[in-house]
Amino acid sequence: MSHLLSCTNLEKSFGPTPLFEKLSLSVHEGERVGLIGPNGAGKSTFLRMLAGQEDLDGGKIIYRKGLRVSYLPQSETFDESDSIDEILNARCDSHWSDLERHSRVGAVRNLIGLPEDKERIRQLSGGFRKRLAIASKLLEDPDLFLLDEPTNQLDLESIIWLEHFLHGAAFASIIISHDRTFLENVTTRTIEISRRYPEGFISVEGSYENFLVRREEIVEQLQRREQNLANSVRRETEWLRRQPKARTTKASARIQNAERLISELHQSKSRSRVATQAEVDFSSTGRQTKRLIVAEGISKSFGELQIVSGLDVVLTKGMKLGIVGRNGTGKSTLLKILSGELSVDDGKIWQAPNLRVVSFDQQRAGLNRSVSLKRFLAPESDSVVFQGRELHVASYAARYLFRANQLETQVSMLSGGEQARLLIAKLILEPADVLLLDEPTNDLDIDTLEALEESLESFEGAVVLISHDRKMIEGVCDLFLVMHDGKGEYVASFNQWEDLVSEPTQEPARKVGTPAALSTEEQRELKQMERSIEKAEKRVAQLEEQMAREIQEGKVVTDLNKKLAEATRTVESLYKRWSELAGA
Repeated sequence: MSHLLSCTNLEKSFGPTPLFEKLSLSVHEGERVGLIGPNGAGKSTFLRMLAGQEDLDGGKIIYRKGLRVSYLPQSETFDESDSIDEILNARCDSHWSDLERHSRVGAVRNLIGLPEDKERIRQLSGGFRKRLAIASKLLEDPDLFLLDEPTNQLDLESIIWLEHFLHGAAFASIIISHDRTFLENVTTRTIEISRRYPEGFISVEGSYENFLVRREEIVEQLQRREQNLANSVRRETEWLRRQPKARTTKASARIQNAERLISELHQSKSRSRVATQAEVDFSSTGRQTKRLIVAEGISKSFGELQIVSGLDVVLTKGMKLGIVGRNGTGKSTLLKILSGELSVDDGKIWQAPNLRVVSFDQQRAGLNRSVSLKRFLAPESDSVVFQGRELHVASYAARYLFRANQLETQVSMLSGGEQARLLIAKLILEPADVLLLDEPTNDLDIDTLEALEESLESFEGAVVLISHDRKMIEGVCDLFLVMHDGKGEYVASFNQWEDLVSEPTQEPARKVGTPAALSTEEQRELKQMERSIEKAEKRVAQLEEQMAREIQEGKVVTDLNKKLAEATRTVESLYKRWSELAGA
């Protein structure tokens, strides 16, 4: 496989903290490389370095002769009054003839699936803006395409389109993404940049799932090595204490070796202390009210645009509702209606008395960018109240991977991932009955995504989640509301949203006694049943563990016992339904 480029001993720092040191790796023809790592690890900087848009502090990049590299940043700015073809023509090589320009622009527009060339930029959705950005880069005819978070702001249909497009592309690509399903479906190799590894990164061939398995093995090896180092240092330290002051040549060599081991152990411990996962922990108020928000026959329009009509929504304690659909179908509007921020044109909205609703807005309107990180978390003191306990703001910020020297940093100077973590940290200070979360996963690194997912799964109140992260929404939600064509329809599994936005097909006649006798919906329910049972059994195990712990602590567990009984009944009903479907 031919080399496209090789990086040797790359170094880059911003201030006193190095992003990476002596980073060395190669990229080959035909590869689709997923680039991951904690926020702030230097992923975007690395791509800009490969694209020649960021200077190196040290090392070198060797490109294959004549290599064409295209770089797609996280956001691309266009003149809102320009048309699609005006944008694309402006990106063409000035040496092309009119015929060649017309031919290439038409071919790229058709390949990407862009709408009519007369469409103005202001008329395009976020998904088509991203397609236009990709199309403009394809006119550069790249051998290597560098894409920084291409799935951000895309709806699910556009993400699936992008997966198919990259699969069929002739160029190699390096893609920064935190979308785990996207990585699994697209990449042929995964590189993680992180200071927790001795070389500053690890590279694993194969699927993203294969990467996860291999990374776990690598981390275990590093832990064993650190333990062995600690044992060696302990032995050498004891020897040093017993030595007389007179030193022989042999003893001096051993002393030098001991000092080397101590230094290696210090470096290993420093790397292992690098926190990569925020301690996300949403807490509920503990209220026992079953019904929290009820919407009956609600309708909402903006001018002639009908967002939703005659929709019913009932949010109950413990409910996890996912809202899916194309961009522009009213998902965010519905969340604002449920929170009370927007009124409805028709229908009724009822909220339980004294209901506590916490909302995450994808535009992050609640983020005051003009104050320091410290003052955003603690406006009037140096401490915060978290789950009934008073914590110093520095200690609380550290739970979300912020260093003490960042406390006085203005919020506007933080990266997108840091701003997302900061807003989550602020929201978590408020106990809630209902969480309304609109694209909370944008810019978050994978470790923080996993922590957020675990917290939402265990949250005792109601959760309404909008997310393009399929692994997140599938893992958390047990019911889905599909928004399309001015209406909303409920489905039992995430995959069924595709049926509601595609042409209906006629079902074959049922044949009793075979799996084919199931309807399309029942077949999908059966396919999802294993995951549902696994989640339900996991919930039972968590409650059993919690009960055992609280009994040992002498606590009253009446309410916990009721929850365990309910969770056990859920498992039993799921197994019963599975038997019905499997034996149909």
